[in-house]
Amino acid sequence: MTDLIQLPAAERVEAVISHAFGGLHHVRKFTEHKSKFPHWTCNVYSDVLCTVDWDNLTRLVVAAAEYGVRVEMACAGPHCIKLMMHPRYSRGGDVSERYPRLSDWTSRFAYADRLARANERKEKAP
Repeated sequence: MTDLIQLPAAERVEAVISHAFGGLHHVRKFTEHKSKFPHWTCNVYSDVLCTVDWDNLTRLVVAAAEYGVRVEMACAGPHCIKLMMHPRYSRGGDVSERYPRLSDWTSRFAYADRLARANERKEKAP
């Protein structure tokens, strides 16, 4: 297998949660919703999601990108965050079908690229 997006959807969703929060036992109400567009939900009881120190937000974003799972967050009450996870099945295609590789996302933030685009805008300005 060359890409983790090829794994079964349920296995990928569980892997994302495990990487981000240290296992399914750290979330509540982990539920599969079967429909035309199957998705999973769970509740995370936490005061914060962080990118550094307590790095669960970073781990969630990186794991979601690696496994091709779109993650949406919403408030579910005091100290509770609801996660909705929608597995995607390809790295290309329509916005509702694809999940780009992490390297594709990070290249958008590369300093040299930002500088080049800023210089292009300056040159085009009247």
